[in-house]
Amino acid sequence: MKMKMSIDDIELYMKCPRAYRLHVLKEVLPQYKTLSLCKAITTKKVIFSLHKEKKNLEEYSCEEIEKLCDTIWQSEISDPQINWEEMNTILVQAKTDKKNKEVKKAVTKGDRALAEIKDWCVNYSKLEKRAKVLYSNLYFEDKIGDVIFCGHIDQIRENQEDGLDIIMFKTSSQVLPLSYLTREFSLSLAIHAVWQGTLYTETGEKFRLEKIPSAYCYYFPNLEMYKTNNKGKKGEIKGDPMIAVHRGQEVLFDFEYELLEVVAGIRMRYFPMRVVNPCGCSLCQFSHQCKSGVAQPVVNEYAEILE
Repeated sequence: MKMKMSIDDIELYMKCPRAYRLHVLKEVLPQYKTLSLCKAITTKKVIFSLHKEKKNLEEYSCEEIEKLCDTIWQSEISDPQINWEEMNTILVQAKTDKKNKEVKKAVTKGDRALAEIKDWCVNYSKLEKRAKVLYSNLYFEDKIGDVIFCGHIDQIRENQEDGLDIIMFKTSSQVLPLSYLTREFSLSLAIHAVWQGTLYTETGEKFRLEKIPSAYCYYFPNLEMYKTNNKGKKGEIKGDPMIAVHRGQEVLFDFEYELLEVVAGIRMRYFPMRVVNPCGCSLCQFSHQCKSGVAQPVVNEYAEILE
């Protein structure tokens, strides 16, 4: 029996098969739209928009980019599924400046998120102004065994050696360890798709590249600047956002078997509860419909792990 599966569904199954059953098979919708998800979607849409225009990145002013961030952010948070309790959580209390008596407004998590997005996108435009982006948000289908896997590649670039780089964006507040990135399924599948799959332009035109690209995770929080000299030089970005996550042919062959083993579990209707984060089930978007009865309140220090 042929199947078509998105990489998002595969990753959900690997996090918790029971969550996969609830969402994919029983069509349970997420309980709410998280702040982390809004940040990720807004950042990607802004970058996609910047490259979609005919202008070079260096032609954009900071004001233009920040205005674009505002527009897309407002569109994202207009979703009725937004978790406003999280969005309006106050991080910095309002206060009066003693010198000129001006009142400083309170800073919420939503305010902080938008400020971070603006910093990321402005600094991205400065750092990546020479990047030769060939495709953005590129849809792919990749047949492995009798299953067609599908998803999107954030960017495909032409590199200096006349080869290809694929870039997958990450906005998580938690730094992902290299030990995780070197095995992450979404990255492996994106690389495999460029090598063996079919790619689609925005107009639906099919094409194939048939080469193994170099691959990078683009970690946006590294584009933030140091404000003091305690941890780094003031005014410098926190680190190189381009994290190499290359895969060789042998690794990709092994990945094919791993992916099909996951599919075998789905076909066998193997849906146990699996807890893979420090908060147990409290961060799961489907725990409200799960009858396991183990969901607990979210632990504050882990509240932004889920993206």
